Amino acid sequence: NVQQRGILAHVLAETQEELQEFRRNVDNYLSRSPLKNRIAVAIPSEETGDLARVLLKLKTLEEKDALEKQLFGAAYKQLLQRWQEQVNTQLERLLKSCTYHCVVLDKIPPTEQGKPQRIISALLQELYPFVPPVEEIDKMRSDHVVGSKIIGFVSKQLFTESLTPQTLPPEQAYSTVIDHIFVSCWNLLKKTSQKYIVQEPTHERICSAWNKISKIADLEGLPEKIVDLEKIWQALSNPPFGYSEYNFTILLAAWLAYHRKEVYLRGAVKLSAKRGESVSVQIQSLKDWADTDILHKPKDFVNIWIVKGKSKLIRRQKAEMPVLPKSPIAYDQAQQYLEAVATFLESNELDSLEADEVTRNRELVSAGVEQIDNWFQSVVEADALPDRANLETLLQLYPKLLQRPPAIDLRPNVISVIP
Repeated sequence: NVQQRGILAHVLAETQEELQEFRRNVDNYLSRSPLKNRIAVAIPSEETGDLARVLLKLKTLEEKDALEKQLFGAAYKQLLQRWQEQVNTQLERLLKSCTYHCVVLDKIPPTEQGKPQRIISALLQELYPFVPPVEEIDKMRSDHVVGSKIIGFVSKQLFTESLTPQTLPPEQAYSTVIDHIFVSCWNLLKKTSQKYIVQEPTHERICSAWNKISKIADLEGLPEKIVDLEKIWQALSNPPFGYSEYNFTILLAAWLAYHRKEVYLRGAVKLSAKRGESVSVQIQSLKDWADTDILHKPKDFVNIWIVKGKSKLIRRQKAEMPVLPKSPIAYDQAQQYLEAVATFLESNELDSLEADEVTRNRELVSAGVEQIDNWFQSVVEADALPDRANLETLLQLYPKLLQRPPAIDLRPNVISVIP
């Protein structure tokens, strides 16, 4: 099962000699195994004895055809039950008393080396040193229904920048998970009286995973980069991170929200499509994706929308607010400014104050450019005349050609453009 993290193997043997031989060599076997960080071995104190023979007889009995079973009558069921009980009893006795072996056994106190859960825990800690802490809050356990709802809700609110203490659902679990894990433990969110704000985490393990996402999505000087979201999931679900769908979804949502001005997502706009329904694939901002159902369940978000749907992260250079040149502005410089403004206003999730300021400046610069265009129109018309233009046309253009360019306006809130 690909969902499992490792193996607890019980080794059975028919004789004590075989068990002793394996005990002497098991540590050497483990040290050379490619799975040494994912496997623990349990060796019973007792041999199996005739267990193999009983299992073989049981298998033979179970493979009898219907006619033979009917022929044996009640004796068949009685014999089958007796052998099954014998097998179960022997197995329970074998598995009750075992010695456990793994590559990190020396890190476990001797008093706890006989506890399988302690053995497994030590292996997992070694395999996943950067697993995110959850403060023993069971809501972050995979398959927890309430936890799924919490992660989906918080992720959507982060996409729309609307996560506030006042708008949380009434259930106590929401504030418990957010405040104890995401705020206090992970330092992923900063809580104010009015809002939860995403910040770069300071907890070592969370910061390491955050930086891993940043490295995968690094533009490396390019204007745009497209990343398979599955690549990020594989990086964080495998060692040394070991993220579940719940942990991954909330961290990715926070990272995306923190970089919202630079990122878009590409994928199917619907998860809960009916059979045969056609679902379009679109590139949208985080706010637009928050209006879809992709974050409703973290497991579906990861396994269906990201992995099966091959969804992508698109990161682009952050659009900086164009700097308005000092008036008067040369005509070519004004044109370059207007082009920069057009690009800026098309970028993702602009700051409203910056957008308003740039829009006002664009109107002023455009007005100055229009004056120059109108003044220069006569030159354009004259240049387009044939070599033998008639006199009347030349006389009409001549006064216009003598006009002086628009005067520089020194009034505040007015931008002059010069040829």
